[in-house]
Amino acid sequence: LEREGVLKQLLPKLQAKDIFSRGRFGSWRYEVGNQDHSFMLGVEAADRIVNGAVELTLNYPDFVNGRMNDERRLIDGGQVFQNKGTDKADAAGDAKPVDIAANRAGTATNGVGGDEQPFRTNGA
Repeated sequence: LEREGVLKQLLPKLQAKDIFSRGRFGSWRYEVGNQDHSFMLGVEAADRIVNGAVELTLNYPDFVNGRMNDERRLIDGGQVFQNKGTDKADAAGDAKPVDIAANRAGTATNGVGGDEQPFRTNGA
């Protein structure tokens, strides 16, 4: 058996039982097994559970290893993903976390004039 063949069957079965096997040894992906990757595996698993986000580090290790992750940052205890709208809000000092329910409903905005962009936070 090859590792990927086993993982493609095993991880979904564990997740069906609400077990998200992640981290240095939990996901068995040596390509993303150092400390910062292990941390991001946990962050992205939480994002998936709460927001339905894609787990880039788990599912696309070559992609995350080939680039710098500069889209994510924390403001006032909330997490935002970088986009043109949040950049403008950050520069204006108007960036605010939004609640998850508003985000899922598509009503959350960054509060930047007429070109408001929905964005995601951790709801904090």
